[in-house]
Amino acid sequence: MRGRTTTECPYTITAASYVLGTLDERERAEFAKHSRRCARCRREIRELVPVVRLLGLAKAQQDAARGQ
Repeated sequence: MRGRTTTECPYTITAASYVLGTLDERERAEFAKHSRRCARCRREIRELVPVVRLLGLAKAQQDAARGQ
């Protein structure tokens, strides 16, 4: 457990892929099940959702500026 705190979870790295929708069906189901039991992963999801939304808005604005 060297270098890790008790609040860390090996699944938190998967949260970004989950929020971005890049997991396959099995991975998505597995992470969703895990996150129902893991406060750290739920917090990570809550923190990432607004960032992903802003990225989508930024892309839409960039596309509009380019006339796409």
